[in-house]
Amino acid sequence: MADRIVVMNAGRIEQIGTPEDVYERPNSEFVARFIGGSNVINATHLSGHRVEVAGHTLDIGQGNFAGPGEPMSFCVKTHDVELWRMSVSTPTTRCRGQCGARRISAVIATTSSMSAGRVDRRAG
Repeated sequence: MADRIVVMNAGRIEQIGTPEDVYERPNSEFVARFIGGSNVINATHLSGHRVEVAGHTLDIGQGNFAGPGEPMSFCVKTHDVELWRMSVSTPTTRCRGQCGARRISAVIATTSSMSAGRVDRRAG
């Protein structure tokens, strides 16, 4: 494997880095999707490290955030997704369970800058 990787998009360099850096800390949505294994989730930055996704609030440990009220995205690697059984069911659910991420791989602000972060699944 190479010491450094260059990811290009339409003849333009998107990111240069070690294989680990490019995989774990993609600096744009294009790189995250190109490398694969990432779920890119659109969100709205609320304040601080809080974002809203489909009406739910999440705390993300660190990253470059877009600014309150601004759209942004974050990445969750498929191998970091966990499913676990819930003790309570509701009439609107077909299966009882929850989904959470052990780790957020990257936060994409509107400037396409990213950095590693973690999600606190106990929030909101």
